[in-house]
Amino acid sequence: MKSLLQRFGYTCCSTRSLPLGVDLFLDLRRLSIEPTGTIFDVGAHVGHTAATLCSVYPSARVYCFEPSPETFKTLVQNCASKNVSAVNMAVGSFVGTEQMYAVKDSLLNSLVSRLNLPRPDSNQVTVGVTTLDQFCQEHDVRHIDFLKTDTEGYELEVLKGATRLLTEKRINAIYVECAVARCDRHVSATDLLEFLKAYGFRLYGLYEQTHYFEPHDDHLWCNALFVAETV
Repeated sequence: MKSLLQRFGYTCCSTRSLPLGVDLFLDLRRLSIEPTGTIFDVGAHVGHTAATLCSVYPSARVYCFEPSPETFKTLVQNCASKNVSAVNMAVGSFVGTEQMYAVKDSLLNSLVSRLNLPRPDSNQVTVGVTTLDQFCQEHDVRHIDFLKTDTEGYELEVLKGATRLLTEKRINAIYVECAVARCDRHVSATDLLEFLKAYGFRLYGLYEQTHYFEPHDDHLWCNALFVAETV
C-alpha cells in the first residue's frame, strides 16, 4: 500500500513518527499543552486561524484582535457562531491610537512604518492600540494558554507590550510569524529568540515554511513555536 501511494505522489506514516514542525497541534499535545482555557489571536484577519483553533479547542475562549475596521466586519461575520471575543484594535508596545492605511480583507495591512503607506486601494483610518498587559488587566485575563501573532513585521512590538505577562510566567506558548533573516515584512527568528529567551522561552519548532523569490532577493519565512520552560 505504501509503495502504491508513493507512485501517486502520496505518503503514509504514523503521526507518532512525524518530525517536529509538521503538525502544530500534534506537537502541542507532545508538550502536554492543551489550550482549553484562553487563546489570543493577534492579527486575526478574517478569522481563518480562529476558526481552526475553535474547532480543535472548542472549550477555549479565543480573543481575536483585528485593527482594520472593514476586515473586522468580516471577522465578526465569520466567527459569529464561535466562542470568540472579537476586538477591533491593534496590539503593540503602547496604548493609544495609530494611523493605518488599510485595505479591506488584505493580509498585508501593517503598522510597521515602512509598510504602512498610502496605496491606491487603501483607506486611512485611525485605529486604537492596546498592549497585551493592558488588555489582560482590564479584562481580568489571568493566563494565556496559546498566543498567536501574525502582524506583518510588528510581532516584536506585540511582545514588548506583554513584558508583565512574560515576567509573571502567564503565557504557555507563543506562535509567531517570522523570517530566517530580517526583512521589511518579517521580524527575524533570531531577534525573537533573543527577546523571548530572556523570559524563559525556548524555540520548539518551525512550521509552514515558505520560500519567496524576488528578482534581487529571496526570503524564507515561517511560523515559529516558542514554549515557556516552565511548561
